[in-house]
Amino acid sequence: MDRLETDTATVVGLWVGIASFLLGFAGIGLTLYSFYRASPDVVVLTASGWVAALLTSLTCGWVGKRLVSLAATLSNRVANLSAEVVELKAEKDRVVAISEYVAAQATRNTRRKQSPVKEEKSTQE
Repeated sequence: MDRLETDTATVVGLWVGIASFLLGFAGIGLTLYSFYRASPDVVVLTASGWVAALLTSLTCGWVGKRLVSLAATLSNRVANLSAEVVELKAEKDRVVAISEYVAAQATRNTRRKQSPVKEEKSTQE
């Protein structure tokens, strides 16, 4: 999961949630069925509880691993983008300094070219 897979993680999370919901209902049904039989079987009730706990922990562990992986990928992406922003700001400052220098040189050269022309007109009159 080196690239950003937010859509995949979201869709997988949705399907895992739906499957867990259905699995929970199946576990409740099994528990109620085994409890309300003529002779409740304690071993089946205990086993269903342990199986439900095991499936829940496996599902949560798998989803948690994917979420941590996604968070790590997003954190790396944010770090890279922050470094790019710093570089772009430095480049912008450099370009602004160059443009200010060029504008100052153009203004200075324009003033030098315009000054002698005005003096020639005043001397000719």
